Amino acid sequence: MAEKGERPELIYVACPYSHDDPCMLEYRFHKVNHLVARLMAEYPGKVFFSPISHSHPIAQYMGNHLDGGHWLKQDLAILGLFDEVWVYMLDGWEDSDGIYTETEEAIKFNKPIMYVGDDLIVEAP
Repeated sequence: MAEKGERPELIYVACPYSHDDPCMLEYRFHKVNHLVARLMAEYPGKVFFSPISHSHPIAQYMGNHLDGGHWLKQDLAILGLFDEVWVYMLDGWEDSDGIYTETEEAIKFNKPIMYVGDDLIVEAP
């Protein structure tokens, strides 16, 4: 837990999202929300941000769920503010163009990249 006056560690949670099946978009949205809720409970001294949790409801109003360029622009603009990037190893993560771009950006900013699954075990590459 961060001491009083100290800024807590900020964790960016990358997750696969894009898919042709709208049901898969919804599934991934709910899966990452569940994971982040569990991470918040498990690591109360850290602050977690999931761009999918933030952007999916907004995309419903904009109707542009599959405009990866638009959403990556939003995500990459803030990624540098975070201390670490944690990749959620949800099905499809290894083939995700978004995760590839986010992790390349993290490397550019010298941010540690960790990998987390549903078991909440966090691993370095």
